[in-house]
Amino acid sequence: MLTGCNSSEGENANQTTGDDGKPNVVASYSVICDMVEKIGADKIDSNCLIDYDQDPHTYEAKPSDRKAIEDADAVFYAGLNFEPSIVEMSEATKTTAPKIPLHEKATANVIQVDEENGEQAPDPHVWHDINNGKEMAKLISDTLAQIDPDNADTYKANAETYNAKLDRLDAWIKQQIALIPADKRRLVTTHDAMSYYARAYGLTVEGTLLGLTTEEQPTATKVKELSEEIKSKGVPTVL
Repeated sequence: MLTGCNSSEGENANQTTGDDGKPNVVASYSVICDMVEKIGADKIDSNCLIDYDQDPHTYEAKPSDRKAIEDADAVFYAGLNFEPSIVEMSEATKTTAPKIPLHEKATANVIQVDEENGEQAPDPHVWHDINNGKEMAKLISDTLAQIDPDNADTYKANAETYNAKLDRLDAWIKQQIALIPADKRRLVTTHDAMSYYARAYGLTVEGTLLGLTTEEQPTATKVKELSEEIKSKGVPTVL
């Protein structure tokens, strides 16, 4: 649940499915792919566009991705510029199938983050707040039920099971956070991805090396400033 931006080992998620009558469902990246696979289970044919070992921020969409989106019965992607090339392709592709930007739709209160250019941009890392993750699961279930009403009860039950696991994870995180002294609940991160987590669990993000995307490269000045800030504030954790 906490993965999604950084490259990590995992099996290739691009699958070619047969014409077996099941809904053909496209998902953009690892977190959404996992949700779709768990909720759709054996009632759908799922196609994950971005491999689990690729960074959604820097991924470049391929012609095969456009074909997959065009042929899909439903498309789930993040939105909020999380996976820019997939967002652009999904919005540009003409299809009557539902195309759901889950991060946008699931989040009632999107966090705006200050960027280096002085402007603000929406933080797309919404799943770090488990309430947003649960809403994403419900949106997936509702959409699958819309395109495949015969299996609506299965999708609903699978989403409820998934969200029950998230509730248990939420309770465990709160227990762990409670073990940290209140004045130590501060952290620095490599890129600005932990705002929702911090808001949900009472942490303070004191600084970040990068902005909202891993496409950026830190300047020597930025590294020096952040290093001095860590020392001066006694920040106990760097993620």
